[in-house]
Amino acid sequence: MSVIRNGTIPERYEVLSTAVRQGSGLRALYMGTVGRSQGLEVVVKAALSLREEGVPIELRIVGHGKDVSRLRQMATGSGVEVIPAVAKNEVAQHYDWADTTIVSLRDWAPFTWTVPSKLYELLAVGKHITAIVAGEAKGIVELTQAGVVVPPGNVTALMNEWRRLARTRSDLEISRKGRAWIRENADYPALARSYRTIFRSLTDRPRS
Repeated sequence: MSVIRNGTIPERYEVLSTAVRQGSGLRALYMGTVGRSQGLEVVVKAALSLREEGVPIELRIVGHGKDVSRLRQMATGSGVEVIPAVAKNEVAQHYDWADTTIVSLRDWAPFTWTVPSKLYELLAVGKHITAIVAGEAKGIVELTQAGVVVPPGNVTALMNEWRRLARTRSDLEISRKGRAWIRENADYPALARSYRTIFRSLTDRPRS
């Protein structure tokens, strides 16, 4: 069996600054599909509870999907933004705004062997990642030292991580291994070369 990953375009995101913003508090960004599979009620609940504690946190959810209305109702009047999907030329301004970027899947066994394509984009962006994932996706984040990993569905664990980041902003500094990993494993030309190698190995086999 041969495996070819999803990919991304590193050049599109490597122009973005990875510098940690000067200031206080924490800005968390989710940008992508807003559906049941993402389990984003966890991030809304965590942000609401932290704000009730007085932790200076802002949460922005950008995207479209079946869960938008429900999350917007949960976030009403809370300082949590849920806004529609944006054009490609507007993506950079949201990543520039963020301190930590979110990739999330709900707590469901098959997702332990699922790697969201969004993770590849966030690794290319190069900012701190809050990864609410398990399995292989969790392993990639840990290998690249790209941020923190939280068990899917665990609001308390997410609150603990975000509370720490809001108070110790130096922890938002991450390794630069993520961008290098993307170049090696999920860059489209690299994936094309992998396809070519597999096809050649098949066509070069002698017929039985």
